[in-house]
Amino acid sequence: MYTKEFNLDEDLITLIRIMMELLLKSDPPCIKFMDIHRHVSWHQQKLTKVLKKGIKLGLITQCENGYALATPITKSIYESMKIVLTIAYSTDNYLIMRHRVYAVLRNVGPINIERIFIRVYGDIYWNEPLRIRYQGIEIVKELNSEICPQNMCNFIIELNRPIKPGGLLKYNYEFYLYYHPPKDYFSIDLINSIKRLIIKVPKNYGNYMQIMLGNVEVVDTGLVGTQSNKDFHIVQGNMLLSPGMLKIQLIFNKDGNRN
Repeated sequence: MYTKEFNLDEDLITLIRIMMELLLKSDPPCIKFMDIHRHVSWHQQKLTKVLKKGIKLGLITQCENGYALATPITKSIYESMKIVLTIAYSTDNYLIMRHRVYAVLRNVGPINIERIFIRVYGDIYWNEPLRIRYQGIEIVKELNSEICPQNMCNFIIELNRPIKPGGLLKYNYEFYLYYHPPKDYFSIDLINSIKRLIIKVPKNYGNYMQIMLGNVEVVDTGLVGTQSNKDFHIVQGNMLLSPGMLKIQLIFNKDGNRN
């Protein structure tokens, strides 16, 4: 949890935002004083004063030819994430599963977060959209091969209300993927670190199919365990650090529940 208090006034927030925009175009990530000055309407003395304040707070550093951000300023982690898989449709050759994701995101940076990033990838079922619910509203995003080249969709969602430093955002979304017997995989890109993760995978599809967990692998860092109840296999992860990936093998047995 982010605990350090930052005394950020509007001038410093403005400077950080401008530097973030300039750093996207800068290689190496070091911005000259005069380049920053051209993008603000301040006297040079004021810019120098605000830069010094950012340095004192540890947000800005001096580099060979100017200034850079000390660390990524916009930062977030998931306090918790739950993913529930349920079987929506099936044939002899494949299953289509609905994935419902329930997320609690915390702003651990010193400035507001005004947008969130959602990625959907895998063998996507195009006939169902991505549905996102946040801050009392729902938006629907159609999915197709043009929007999702190579079966990967990246969405930036503008928030109605920003997440303030230390604040939380609760949101959820759902999408559908194909799975192909006898085995397939479900994986999660750890774009943000996750403190607590629960993934629920159905054990059976009526009397038609039994689903089992194969290998559960986490790359790079984190603790993962599995257990089961009457209806679900449950994968539990703790302190899964970004960047990384969690990969779960699913094994399908069509005769699993037949007498």
